[in-house]
Amino acid sequence: MPRLARSCLPLSLGLGVGVLPWHGAAQGGMPQMPGLRDWRKLMDMAQADCEAYAALKAKGVGETELEDAKQAARTSSTLLLMTNTQLFNTDAAFRESVMPQYKQAGASLERSSKFVQACFSTDHLELRTPWGYFMESMAMDAGCRLQDASEFEGRCFPSAISNAMDAFQWSGEPDEMQRLYERAKREKNSKGRPLLRWKDPLMHPMITIPGLRNKPVWKKEDDPSVAKIMDIMEKNVATFQKELGVLRAAGKFSAAYDHLIGAGSWTKVALFNDGAWDEALCQLAPESCKLLRGELPGESNGLPYIVNNHEEVAFFYAGPKSHVLAHSGQQNCRLNLHLGLEGFDDSELIVHTGLNKSKSLRWSAEEAFAFNDGWQHEVRCGDGHRYVLIVGVMHPDLDEAAYAGAYNSKTFATQFKPGQLSRFLEAAKKKKAAKDAAKKSKASDSGEL
Repeated sequence: MPRLARSCLPLSLGLGVGVLPWHGAAQGGMPQMPGLRDWRKLMDMAQADCEAYAALKAKGVGETELEDAKQAARTSSTLLLMTNTQLFNTDAAFRESVMPQYKQAGASLERSSKFVQACFSTDHLELRTPWGYFMESMAMDAGCRLQDASEFEGRCFPSAISNAMDAFQWSGEPDEMQRLYERAKREKNSKGRPLLRWKDPLMHPMITIPGLRNKPVWKKEDDPSVAKIMDIMEKNVATFQKELGVLRAAGKFSAAYDHLIGAGSWTKVALFNDGAWDEALCQLAPESCKLLRGELPGESNGLPYIVNNHEEVAFFYAGPKSHVLAHSGQQNCRLNLHLGLEGFDDSELIVHTGLNKSKSLRWSAEEAFAFNDGWQHEVRCGDGHRYVLIVGVMHPDLDEAAYAGAYNSKTFATQFKPGQLSRFLEAAKKKKAAKDAAKKSKASDSGEL
């Protein structure tokens, strides 16, 4: 999960999406109201309203009564968050009381405040709207919009907007998500350039590297490096199934990203993550590690990882009737390659390719599928115990020249090695010269001046 500087402690409303450091009171949203200085009283009121709504929902009351209770819970939560936005960076108690605790894996909500448990519960996603407005207000603060960081480091504005859009999507308000997207696209930096690089509201990761093919779903014919790994997965399914059994019997599965569990359960065991192979796990799954070791493009080419899980090899489990909420990864430069292993027959992965547009991908033990991690995607499981192999790989269009944009010599995950930035700048220079020469040759061949 994301790490934030001390000025802005851990915050994440979506898978791998963090809000980067910023300073200053938020300018947007509801104005500060006199007489509402005690945020704890407002929190008690909001918690009580959320609990009352949950009780009525469980009781099965009429639609009108339930809608009134929902609006009461959303109004009191909005009042708490929007009248105290300025406290987020100045009051640790407030910050930790209004956001889930992601400091350790698993049980994020259970470790959080009673208010978060009541109002941010995945059982009541329709109550997430206030956090959308809260994150929108933080994004529009001048300190967040004018943050000095390269795209490779992750920036406050797209991160906060992404979190806000997730909240609106989860609460079932696509119109609010679209409204925010259009508003955010109009925001400019100090040089008059757009702060967002997103081409579609359903592709809104924290980090967006330009110049990469933006395809939501990939096939083997789209790139040979992707085809090679998909072939390895498909030709060795029996090996992966056998070693999955070993890892499962050894009790190596643990919570995946529990804040994204809309229903059921979701766990994983990663053989490769954070740029390294887990050698203890590779002793239990030696053939799986051997088959994929050295095959991941970022690992084999020595390119810096932009986020910690830029490349990954992992087995994932989802229980019967589980639902993994729609989310994107932290960036647009990772492709996810999936292969079904067990219990996947009536389950699907849905890639959201645009507003009210999606593509359903179904697992198979014979044929892998691939999609860009930056597009919103979710999982809906049937009655089976679903196990899949996931190989996350660096986008094939990400080359040395692309890293020239990391002018601070670092990414969200790492610091460049000595001399790397100079090499990347030289690669970008050569790539541009070759491109210019090709354009000139084409113009000459066509008789253009």
